[in-house]
Amino acid sequence: MATEALRRKTLLARWGMVLFGVCSVTLAVSQSEAPLAAMFPRFVHTGFFNVPLGISIGGLALAGVLLLCSKLDLGATGPVYLSEELKASEVEAFRQFAIEWFGETFASTRRLASWLQKRPDCIVVVRCLRTSRLKTTSTLASFYILLPLTRHAMDLYLAGQVDGASFLQEHLPAAGEPVYAVYVAGIAGVDKQANASSLLLLHKSIQAFFKQGGAVALARPTTKRGLGLAEHFGMQPVPGTEIDGHPLYALQAPWG
Repeated sequence: MATEALRRKTLLARWGMVLFGVCSVTLAVSQSEAPLAAMFPRFVHTGFFNVPLGISIGGLALAGVLLLCSKLDLGATGPVYLSEELKASEVEAFRQFAIEWFGETFASTRRLASWLQKRPDCIVVVRCLRTSRLKTTSTLASFYILLPLTRHAMDLYLAGQVDGASFLQEHLPAAGEPVYAVYVAGIAGVDKQANASSLLLLHKSIQAFFKQGGAVALARPTTKRGLGLAEHFGMQPVPGTEIDGHPLYALQAPWG
């Protein structure tokens, strides 16, 4: 991005200087119309430089614009990745983004909204910001969902009575209440850098959970990438927990 901006600015400056030089010479010569007409009456006559003079003035204006543009980088800078908790007003758009990876089995809009109402920190999104002198654009780039669970909720999940997309609001402890387990309900992103940002944030969240006395982190990866992430975190498959061939993975405290 920086290389492209430098190339653009150099090209604008070069053409601006060339145009400025040509027009300046033409203007300087046009001021000598009378002496030149006296010396070369067959070739130079009164008004000979009128057309070049008008063109030169316009050329100088254009040269000024080019030089000004070379000083201003009107192209987008970045990208810059910023994280924040998902806003309740963005749940519908967020779900449309998430189902690109998880399909329609992903938690419903109503379910996502109920999670956010109880625990606004359970869904973290990473946005890609691109800024120019004209505008700033922000697009959703990646996310992760880390659901805090009560002991009862974890028992229900292990018994197969709820799945990762159907936890109820009552299964999530309120802020300040003890959290027995956390469940990684999803992580995805549009590019390598966005994914890396979400992965780092998720790692820190799980670390904080264990430091606060949490017992176990859970995930049920259903893709090759998800399995790789579970192994990256040091999670181990739990025997006898397979659903459609996908076992539950767990990581118990302590964890660094």
